[in-house]
Amino acid sequence: MRVKSFVPGWLKVTLPMLLLLSMASRICAMEGIQELAPYKVWMEGLSINRSTLSPESANLSWMIKENGLQKLARNALNETAYTYFQNRAGIDFVAYLDCWKVDRYVRTSNTLGYRVGVDYRGPIISSEVADVTVVDQPYVYQITATGGPTKLFAKNLPEGLVVDFNGRIAGTPTQTGRYLVTLYAENNRDWTMTTLRLDVVSGNNGGGSLDYATLIIDEKYVVTRTPGDGPSGSGLTWIVKRNGIQVLSRNALSETRYQYFNNFSGYTYTVHLECLGERVSNIVTYTPPNAVFNALITSPSTHTGVAGEEITPYVVTVDFTCNVFSASGLPSGLNITASGTIYGVPTEYGSFPVTVSASGPSGVASKAVTFTIQQGAEDYTTKYHLTIDSNHVVTRTTGEHPRLVWVVTVNQNKEVVRRSATEEYTFLYNSDDASEHIQVRLEAWIKGKYRPVSNTINYKADGTQVQTPVFSMAESYTCYQDSEMAPLLVQVSGSPTSIVVAGLPPGLYYDATAKSIKGTPTTVGASNLVITAINSYGTTNFNLEFVVMPDTRIETEDRFHLTVLPSFNIKRTSGSNESLRWVVYRNGQRIYEYADAATLVFNYKRHAKVGEFNVFLEAVVDGEFTRVSNIVGYRTSGNWQTPVLLNDRKYTLQTGSFVSIPLQASDDPALFAVNQLPVGLTLDSTSGLISGTPSSAGTTASLISITGSNGVSQTGIAFKVIPPKSTDTYLRMYVLGLDELNRISRSPGNNVGLVWAVSRDGKVVLERNANNELTYTYFMNYVPGVYTCCLKAYLNGAYRQVSNSIEYTVASDSDFSGKGFKNLVEHAMGTRAGTEPHQITPYLVSVYTKDGSNYLTYRYSVNTDAQDVCLFVDSAESLNNWTRAAPISVAVVSADENTEVRDVVFCINSNQGFLRLVAELVE
Repeated sequence: MRVKSFVPGWLKVTLPMLLLLSMASRICAMEGIQELAPYKVWMEGLSINRSTLSPESANLSWMIKENGLQKLARNALNETAYTYFQNRAGIDFVAYLDCWKVDRYVRTSNTLGYRVGVDYRGPIISSEVADVTVVDQPYVYQITATGGPTKLFAKNLPEGLVVDFNGRIAGTPTQTGRYLVTLYAENNRDWTMTTLRLDVVSGNNGGGSLDYATLIIDEKYVVTRTPGDGPSGSGLTWIVKRNGIQVLSRNALSETRYQYFNNFSGYTYTVHLECLGERVSNIVTYTPPNAVFNALITSPSTHTGVAGEEITPYVVTVDFTCNVFSASGLPSGLNITASGTIYGVPTEYGSFPVTVSASGPSGVASKAVTFTIQQGAEDYTTKYHLTIDSNHVVTRTTGEHPRLVWVVTVNQNKEVVRRSATEEYTFLYNSDDASEHIQVRLEAWIKGKYRPVSNTINYKADGTQVQTPVFSMAESYTCYQDSEMAPLLVQVSGSPTSIVVAGLPPGLYYDATAKSIKGTPTTVGASNLVITAINSYGTTNFNLEFVVMPDTRIETEDRFHLTVLPSFNIKRTSGSNESLRWVVYRNGQRIYEYADAATLVFNYKRHAKVGEFNVFLEAVVDGEFTRVSNIVGYRTSGNWQTPVLLNDRKYTLQTGSFVSIPLQASDDPALFAVNQLPVGLTLDSTSGLISGTPSSAGTTASLISITGSNGVSQTGIAFKVIPPKSTDTYLRMYVLGLDELNRISRSPGNNVGLVWAVSRDGKVVLERNANNELTYTYFMNYVPGVYTCCLKAYLNGAYRQVSNSIEYTVASDSDFSGKGFKNLVEHAMGTRAGTEPHQITPYLVSVYTKDGSNYLTYRYSVNTDAQDVCLFVDSAESLNNWTRAAPISVAVVSADENTEVRDVVFCINSNQGFLRLVAELVE
């Protein structure tokens, strides 16, 4: 018999559904292979919903990524909605559908991005955040993002690679190494960034990050792995990449031999092993010479846009080596780049059958793509509708645009009010001047500027109705020669039957459908435009001063020019920016920021210490601080005008590991020199690149000489070369201990990236920052299993174990409360009454501190067919002195006919050092 859960005094609140569902185990294709997208996915709360087809695609699956890494593949055939069970704040999630197509999994829906707990409408980067390529081999990587990105870009690329404005990284890397590339994506609402870890390896000689296994490949491309001291738990996978794009991830625990089944000619393949996202083997490389395949264009066969608005770039993707792209039948205003990206602003609407073609040394392919361009214009006034009553109260329809504001102008163009309209649906403006002509409208921040998004209400302060056309535009407009202007909307009320624009500069025209002035002005000068609007009540003329200026805009980093004067005064060219600030570096370290947009001559004034100083200007550009001037330098000893080195002054290197250090200096240096370098390193005197492989350990004090137009500077740099440490050496860096409460203690020390690493039954369940933390207790150690704990730190390019390992066991028959229950899992589940567990173990959802108390929220489930259960927390300042705390609130997160998922909140005094969970049956 089903018994309803009831606990007196508990507050129950319905929240979004949270389901815990297991990951489906199968071979997964990555998002790099894309095809037709017949399904649509969208969010409702935290629930991911999908459309349906008849019949449904075979092997349809939900795919989830966290911060660019794939985390879940789950059968979606019988589910039209799904909530990812590990949704956590602070993480970018990407969701889409894929299905089996002939011989592979391909994406078959739009890509959805979201952040938990944040009303976020900016882009989310959806492309892979870890990749491997081969030195001196062609490499291509396409940055992708959700949210309609308008700009995709990358910084910190390896030498030999470049990125275009559509986010396509291409080229031939010239140096091996591990590179951290910064990826950017932005749209008209926000921007985001993430890091791509790009390993450039030397083919078959690429060493593993951890030597768990060695791979050998034979002439038939069969890869064999030799056993090493590798992982014994789950997570070991084969990773296959084709021309740098991952095409397969396959469980490798039970396989010591593997052959990829889709080997095509014209490709370079790499194979390696990964465990828990880390490469654990060398990388083997091969290029099949004689295989035959059908060249395909794999990008979607449909694309959409709006006339008058820039489309989301359509990137032509292929499954073969390609160097020529073309397209025929494109809507007017669209173009295709040499790298295969279709972009632009369509000027017509309708359905356009476009043929995209691609060719290269290994094949030729074409594909029909339908571009659907919807009718659009710069007239946003249909988004909201305003009405006015007899008391001049204006009411708007519902909806919340970014930065929605009420705007009031009087006598056609004098703005008197601009205030937020967010969640404000009525507005009143009155004037004591009876002759004043009042106009009220809504504006919102769209495509980088405030634009009208409603009709305009017109009335006079004395109540007289306005019937003839009334303009509500600024009296002047400015644009640049030979640059396409942003369409200028003719804002006029009274529903005019005719609008005529006279006196337009050459290159511009009036679009009557869009009610906008458009085009590219070709002649510099000022024009007086006369705009005439006519309706059945009369005619109104409006004079507009239209100025076309020569385009003297310069790049961001050249906005200001700095010059060093005597006494270390820094003079800048004129110009103002409210976010402008001076930045000072000393001996390669950032030491000072001074925000003052009005200062034309700046002096740091703190030159008591001898050193090399660099100064430049920063300002906010596209939402982030960016350098907006040249870098100048001076020295407080010797010739202060000679070049100043920008690099760090100390480097720690490892014998046998290749290094590449590009020297940089102020004042455009012409020549670099050095008196000595560690054995194995050389300096290119023209480019300033120090490179090579150190061969012997020791410390070298080097003197770097830099020749500039004002003389030669000399700067000391220290190179410390150390031998690779053995595993035993790392393990002796820290000592771990364990007490009767399974608390972990460690010896002092703070290495870079020091973390606690906890595994349960061979699977990593936690990696947590251990800096400044000498003791730690794993918060879910009540779950039965065998626990292994150690410390790891980032040393010599990889995370390495730096302590002994400790182990403890939580038995399945442990009795935490002394009430006769076997373990806390059964406490939280209640008496099972013959039903299967719901598999939600109590876990900590959040912790926050307020007024000297800690507030802990735990989540657990109960079976509604069984006797009910509630949770308590025992706390103590010392062992054997426990105080029981009841929950201060209980909320129902989700419920169905069999289970309830609850969040229970406890308030614990901060002095309590020990905690334990207890569960009891409700009487």
